Amino acid sequence: MKVFISYAREDIEIARKLRADIEKAGIKTWLDKENLLPGQDWKAVIRKEIKESDYFIALLSSKSLSKRGYVQKELKTALDTLGEFPKGEIFIIPVRLDACEPMDEQLQNLHWAEVFPSYQKGLNNIFRALRIKPPTRIPRWIAVVLSLLIAGAMYPLIYSEIYSKLIKIFRTSVDSTEEFVAEPPALPKLREPNVELPERVFEKYNYQTGCVRKIFPA
Repeated sequence: MKVFISYAREDIEIARKLRADIEKAGIKTWLDKENLLPGQDWKAVIRKEIKESDYFIALLSSKSLSKRGYVQKELKTALDTLGEFPKGEIFIIPVRLDACEPMDEQLQNLHWAEVFPSYQKGLNNIFRALRIKPPTRIPRWIAVVLSLLIAGAMYPLIYSEIYSKLIKIFRTSVDSTEEFVAEPPALPKLREPNVELPERVFEKYNYQTGCVRKIFPA
């Protein structure tokens, strides 16, 4: 499936936002600012992309409807293409960005989506027209709680990893008869105030050599 997005230059930001949200749902989009390549005959490419797209989203605003420019040509091409579709089949999806009133009779006959005052409600209606299920959005407070729970579950694992590395260094150093001072390599640092390592993990005096073996945390 491919969706062509038509817009006036003044509405480029909302066009890019809509494009990103549609692509997050796994749908391929075509937006001239993102897809046209240097050296291409842009008029021919745009016409071809409109003809080959499964859906044409027309972003309508007071600015786009009142200005002269190629956006009007795109809309005319889409309306001509709509005539090739069986009656009742969706091809053009008009999306109002503000309280504008399309003058074209064909557009007036098409039910539109509105991304004002609620962008999310309008986006869900667009997804319905595209026959795709809107992505599930996790409320922010749930996402925060989940992240804290996951982080809390990781602390025992991180602590266990640190302990294992220290024990390994201890075992490899205990048999040495030379003076030995070792620091564990790049151990993870814990920021949780309730999880602390002892200041000195190991210290032993060798009576035969007079050496002290020490291991300190990073």
